[in-house]
Amino acid sequence: MPNLPADLIRVVFLEDERGIAELTKEGLASRGILVIGLTATVEATVALVAMDHPDVVVANVELLDELALDLPAALSAGPPVLWWSGHEGRYREAAVRAGGAGFVGKRDGVDALVSAIRLVASGTKSWTPEDLRARRNAPKPPTGREREVLAGVAAGRPNKEIADELGISERGVESHLRRMYDRYPATNRAELLNLAQRSGWV
Repeated sequence: MPNLPADLIRVVFLEDERGIAELTKEGLASRGILVIGLTATVEATVALVAMDHPDVVVANVELLDELALDLPAALSAGPPVLWWSGHEGRYREAAVRAGGAGFVGKRDGVDALVSAIRLVASGTKSWTPEDLRARRNAPKPPTGREREVLAGVAAGRPNKEIADELGISERGVESHLRRMYDRYPATNRAELLNLAQRSGWV
């Protein structure tokens, strides 16, 4: 294997659309960024990072079978995560709350991605001021029990079925929902579910 430049940035790239991943890998290589591995799932990414120790992980927020929003927590002692998504309006807020080191829209192009990778690899966050304000002002995420209630709502179950499944009273389910209505910008189940899906809570 040839000697690599000491300042070469090594990247693991989480993107399950293989054609996009390969094209972007080529674009990064032409600008001095080495993609050392392409992955398609959060689990595979965590395993590859543990083995190859990249400088940065670039991750698509929305994968075919999952959202990657748990990745920063899974790599808490590992390299920074730079979010990359074609659904900026839908997932940027959720990515800000999930953590990581920044966000680049796919429509921003490879040059913007390269700039963000270099910034993040140097130890600097690439969030915009608006992102940072949103992160500071974001309400705390749902508790484990509230997520279980949200999962029931997402499945279209009435409160009684959710209560039976969780082993709590129907009034307990209503109480969890009411607390979430008070905490988040949602006044009914549909609005709460929409927020939960955009935020990666379900």
